[in-house]
Amino acid sequence: MIKEKARVGLVKRYNRRKNAFFALQLVRDDVIEKNKEEVVIKPNFFDGRNRYAATHVDAVYGTLDFL
Repeated sequence: MIKEKARVGLVKRYNRRKNAFFALQLVRDDVIEKNKEEVVIKPNFFDGRNRYAATHVDAVYGTLDFL
């Protein structure tokens, strides 16, 4: 069984919102092709033990900008 290789969008800037947006732009064809009418975004907004495990709100905004 041959599996497809995963494509990854990697961006380094100084703005988390733009990082998420431009990283998704790099894999746009893969994302749009699988996109349906409704999309569920499930970020990790809270972890009581490790605050660094939470998704930064600007990354969520960047994802929403892309969609």
